[in-house]
Amino acid sequence: MILKSHNNNDASDSILVSFDAKWAEPLAEASVSQVFRKRGPKSTSPSWVYVYAGTPIKAVVGRLPVMCLRQLTIKESLALADEGALKRRELQEYAGEYSSLFVFTVGKFQPAFRPVPFSKLKEDYGFAPPQSFLILSEQGKIALDAMCGFAEGVNNA
Repeated sequence: MILKSHNNNDASDSILVSFDAKWAEPLAEASVSQVFRKRGPKSTSPSWVYVYAGTPIKAVVGRLPVMCLRQLTIKESLALADEGALKRRELQEYAGEYSSLFVFTVGKFQPAFRPVPFSKLKEDYGFAPPQSFLILSEQGKIALDAMCGFAEGVNNA
């Protein structure tokens, strides 16, 4: 089994997104209510964003409930920069030449009871951190929830 969905038939309501490790703390402190990405899902509007924190953490550290996903112009995105724990200039630099960004309005971060290290994900699922995001398969989401310690029906608000 692999974590990534192959098509719409096996796709879950969740995506896994790679974040720089510096975001682990602001996310955990709930100082982020908007997540900005250059790329996002076009065929689905996810209910959950699973957070993979990069080096030196290298683990899935939790998940964010998605309240809303929009594609906004850079100007619209910049107006929300502070809600993403960013300065407008930082967001402008991140956006670069892009004319719009995917903006996830997210709820309270749910930390994994057991963060799932990259080594386990790679060994068991052939996982490689995505450049942007990957849509989790139904089975992949179930497996990730189990590994993280998210019991089915608990904290699924």
